[in-house]
Amino acid sequence: MLSIDILISVRDKKIVRIKEALPEPIKGVNYIICFQYSDERYLKLIPEELGTYDDVTLVNRQETGLSRSRNLLLDMSTSDLLYFIDDDTIILPHALDNIRHFFENHPDIDIALFQSQSYSGKPLRNYPTREKNILRFRDRFKVLTYEMVCRREKIQGILSFNTRFGLGSNLFDCFETQVFLEDALRHGLKLRYFPVPIIKTSAIY
Repeated sequence: MLSIDILISVRDKKIVRIKEALPEPIKGVNYIICFQYSDERYLKLIPEELGTYDDVTLVNRQETGLSRSRNLLLDMSTSDLLYFIDDDTIILPHALDNIRHFFENHPDIDIALFQSQSYSGKPLRNYPTREKNILRFRDRFKVLTYEMVCRREKIQGILSFNTRFGLGSNLFDCFETQVFLEDALRHGLKLRYFPVPIIKTSAIY
């Protein structure tokens, strides 16, 4: 059974609701949380229960930058699969089983792309209805980070998020996922899209 690290970036006061992003304990699934804070007073908001969870690792950093946070999480990961999510997302029931299934049945795939839903259960946008390999820019331009799951051994030490992109950067506050996937294709990694929802989000797209 493939193990999964769920990687979560959270900043300042949003740490108070981090438990909502954590499903019930699942065998082979671990959570690594990077908490970026702008002031030490936010450290008091960390839920005490996090320290009692065997499947949760929390690292605190007094810094900014979503891409910087995700790169730290990427470096810390040790599981077979990596899944970046946000603090306001909810993983759908059986989604992790589905993710394992797709990777086990497609050993040649390095990065799998899926679908998101709104909190009301509607597709976040108009997704392709057929499973397919991702080869061209237009296919991956709309991908959100929490729709992407990676095989760790194929990206760790090879790819990273460009810190000039993403929230808290000095240049662009978006497009970090698109740049990451562009780099993945340049490195010859294989990307495949599966028309299956795996997460709910409050995002509006």
